[in-house]
Amino acid sequence: CVCSPLSYTFTINLNQNCDTDTFIDNPGIGDTVCLVINDDDVDFDTLKVIDVQFLQVDTSGNLIVINQDDTYNNVSLSTGDTLTFDSV
Repeated sequence: CVCSPLSYTFTINLNQNCDTDTFIDNPGIGDTVCLVINDDDVDFDTLKVIDVQFLQVDTSGNLIVINQDDTYNNVSLSTGDTLTFDSV
């Protein structure tokens, strides 16, 4: 039985803050983390995502990582760009 999607596609939206989490209520998503460095000199018109890391953990509750994907390391993503994570 497959209880959650095998592949997830995410669309970057840099027009919302970390208080808005549109992922957490979707099937197969247990938790999300949003980190923003507070800097008054940030130009939000040119803001980019430079690193995304996906960690998939087992269902034992012990948070044992069974899949780590850092495909989107050293990237330049902005609003509207999509990225995909394939579950194991």
